Amino acid sequence: QKGLALAKVREANAAGTGEANNLAIVAVTGTLAPYPDLQPQSFQTTVATWAPGASIELRWNTANSGTRAATGPWAERLVVSNASRRVVVLDTSLTHAASLAPGATSARTHTFTLPSGANGYGTFTVFLSLDTANTIAEFNATDDAEANNTASLQATTALDLAVTEVVLPPV
Repeated sequence: QKGLALAKVREANAAGTGEANNLAIVAVTGTLAPYPDLQPQSFQTTVATWAPGASIELRWNTANSGTRAATGPWAERLVVSNASRRVVVLDTSLTHAASLAPGATSARTHTFTLPSGANGYGTFTVFLSLDTANTIAEFNATDDAEANNTASLQATTALDLAVTEVVLPPV
């Protein structure tokens, strides 16, 4: 018959400290290697009132808050969604070709035309994501370097009121 044999080993010495001396503590100090940390800053629209068919300019700064240069290219993605109608009206990827030194920022803009008609009315959410393909290996001391690559904003157009029924009081 085959089985598993277990043996318990007890360590002993003349001083009686056989089990107490099995632990060692070593103090180690580590230094975080230099990494880039891309972050969007000052994400805004330059158009105060959105209207169907209007030209909308979006502006932001791509910042490298890390301690190492971010060597391009990488992709930055803009998605504009009409939350009222649940329709995406823009989904585009922009290439950031230049390198970005530690502590440096790069001014970025993109202009698009809001749709005419029903999809141009409502509440819009604009999402910005940096390094969407994870081309740049990022890290920081709080371990959120990949999670801090996004920003968003909201804008609303004027109401699109349409008469659907006319009811006249009896004469």
